[in-house]
Amino acid sequence: MVKCVVRSFIIFVNCAVKQRELKKFVVNYKAAVKGGLCVYTSPFCISKNRYHAKAIYREGRWIMEKDQHQEAIETNVGKPAKKAKNELVEWLKALLIALVLVVLIRWLLFKPFIVQGPSMEPNFVSNQKLIVNEILYDIRKPERGEVIVFHVPDEGRDFIKRVIAVAGDTVKVEGDKVLVNGEPVNETYIQEAIDQAHAENRLYNNTDFPNSFVQDGVVPEGHVFVMGDNRSNSTDSRMIGYVPLGDIIGRADLIFWPIKDIGLINH
Repeated sequence: MVKCVVRSFIIFVNCAVKQRELKKFVVNYKAAVKGGLCVYTSPFCISKNRYHAKAIYREGRWIMEKDQHQEAIETNVGKPAKKAKNELVEWLKALLIALVLVVLIRWLLFKPFIVQGPSMEPNFVSNQKLIVNEILYDIRKPERGEVIVFHVPDEGRDFIKRVIAVAGDTVKVEGDKVLVNGEPVNETYIQEAIDQAHAENRLYNNTDFPNSFVQDGVVPEGHVFVMGDNRSNSTDSRMIGYVPLGDIIGRADLIFWPIKDIGLINH
């Protein structure tokens, strides 16, 4: 009889302890859910988020184990936001690099130039916009036939002309004949204009060289001899003398405006 009473008392105590632990677990769990710390679907509470777990009584206390599905969900929490942040950083880096390249290209490598006046007609007309390669002549010297842009200190502005002769060359211009080192220059870029002038019984060029402005026909070291394609309407080396290499800004490489004229420049 006594044993039965003792056994019943022990069972009652164990049940009371388990019930107290269970009650404590439920209270703590509800508080956690209410505080936003965790949300699970269990035998004791149901949430719209539908997370899953199971309650287990282990070593004298109730604990809650998350299943693998829940662990996978929690592992991925925050990944979309982190991915979006990383993508934003990459875009910002790309934009910064692009900006640096634009600045370098604009100020160190290339320069826009607007043609003013008729001196380079028929190949270049007033208000055309060109891209000038500023780095080429840091690598090598100008060559015959190239169209260059250079600064004229006495004029306080930039000119665009064509290189006819380089250092050491002997230049002679007689009417529409241009001789470099005694050989006639094949000027295909203005041949049509010359032929048109001859058909009208007139010369395309009206200023010979050497002349009263420049009497020495030998191009000095570190200089070039230039002329405009519109020979009768151009202020060039026949009047202002040889152009120092240090005054050359670069080579005209591209017409970018107007749209109908867009294209690379032949030299």
